[in-house]
Amino acid sequence: MAFACRFRLALTPSSGPNTGGSAVTLSGQNLGSNPVLHFAGQAATITSNSAAQLQANFPSSTASGAVNVTAYFSNGAIALAPDAFSYGAQILEILPNAGNGAGGDAIAIYGYGFGEDASKVAVKFGSAGATIQKVEDVQSLIASLGLDAT
Repeated sequence: MAFACRFRLALTPSSGPNTGGSAVTLSGQNLGSNPVLHFAGQAATITSNSAAQLQANFPSSTASGAVNVTAYFSNGAIALAPDAFSYGAQILEILPNAGNGAGGDAIAIYGYGFGEDASKVAVKFGSAGATIQKVEDVQSLIASLGLDAT
């Protein structure tokens, strides 16, 4: 049995507070009717859906960090978006992991849940604040990493 579904594996927004309840949007094509949307196994509350868009309020979570988002459709189709949503911020890696003691080095912090507005992100090394140059999400990096956007 084949299904004519195509899903973008990105959720908007891609992060939110552990308290849950805020709106998210999943976009795609040929989305089936009567969907069930799960964030790490917990059901979200669907507020509306169409063939191209699914809107829901994400559930609360006791754990922080990235979670898989799975959409189940009545026609049997399943869409899995690995690590597509993050409850709060989670740092995965900082590169380089050492620098000049006087500061001024450029570093990259990789992780989840940083948001999209650099003015709302704060980074400190000890008590010294760092200057945030930009915040990028995975969608902006896909081409440079040689990945398929879907």
